[in-house]
Amino acid sequence: MTPKRCGIPLSLLLLVAGGALVVGAADETTPQDDPAGQPVGATVLEAPLEPVEQEDTLPEFDQDEIIRTQRKRLGKIKHELQLVMVTSESEHFMLFSDLDSRVRNAILIWLEDLRSKVITHLGVGPEERLWDGKCLAVVFARQEFLATFARRFDDHHVRRPRGYFVLEARRRKDPRLVHIAAYQPLKGGNQALREVLVHETTHAIVELYRKSAPLPLWVHEGLAEYMTLLVDPTLRPTKQAGAFKAATAMPYESIADLFTRDFPASDLTAYSVSMALVECLHRMQPGGVMRFVELLKEGKAPEEALALAYSGLTYDDLERRWRRFVMRHYRPAVDDNRDR
Repeated sequence: MTPKRCGIPLSLLLLVAGGALVVGAADETTPQDDPAGQPVGATVLEAPLEPVEQEDTLPEFDQDEIIRTQRKRLGKIKHELQLVMVTSESEHFMLFSDLDSRVRNAILIWLEDLRSKVITHLGVGPEERLWDGKCLAVVFARQEFLATFARRFDDHHVRRPRGYFVLEARRRKDPRLVHIAAYQPLKGGNQALREVLVHETTHAIVELYRKSAPLPLWVHEGLAEYMTLLVDPTLRPTKQAGAFKAATAMPYESIADLFTRDFPASDLTAYSVSMALVECLHRMQPGGVMRFVELLKEGKAPEEALALAYSGLTYDDLERRWRRFVMRHYRPAVDDNRDR
């Protein structure tokens, strides 16, 4: 099934349902008003993926014309939803929202800050064309509005969505358009909203980097969770807890299966461990993370790609380094007043 809304084919849908890779899922729900600091990403493939050609050069498009078309498209969405939605823009993002002006301005700052941090921390070239036109962010004040938008315009039926991103075309001859949809949770407020937007925008960047191709779930989710920490370090205690518990468990249980499996929405530890694996790799060699992703997108087997990006590193080696890294850097802070 390849749904079409507003004249745009939608073939890849990544939504926030907790964490697992689900192929052909029709309905996933999430707890309402999830607090900030919880994993916020899952992957749903709504249609068979078309093969992506191997050429390195992307086709050229009239970017100004694409942006004009995106603005017209928002007018159609506004008319159908019958909501007071305002369009705001920054250099790389186009925001469409019914939130107040202060929050809208903050969202654009968050998104541009994230893009800058991805370029700086993951070694993505500043000249890299991640998408055509602008990344469209549709953000609602209420969850029911997000659910209505998802159903009408993305043909995606989710009772309580928190947020998701859509890659709108997989054919190489089509513009690389992407949109993100989310709402502002009552609990967590702006922090929870920022976390979702950062997580989903990271998914979009990683998916579009060089070309769209399947990646192990721990890589996709680990990168998305890692970037939420860079944007908001206050999330660290919550997001690090699962990895620290897994690394210090007695008796210790290997995390080897995480490299080859998908994990469900309820597996909070898998998110934390995935994030820690990415952070460990980044500490070892900052440019290696995206080199690893590049090799995966070139068709290399995951462990082969890891070895090429990190001078012979194996999954066993990575697990040992991950465990030492987490035990050293993820140790919870001690409250000196607890016994007073």
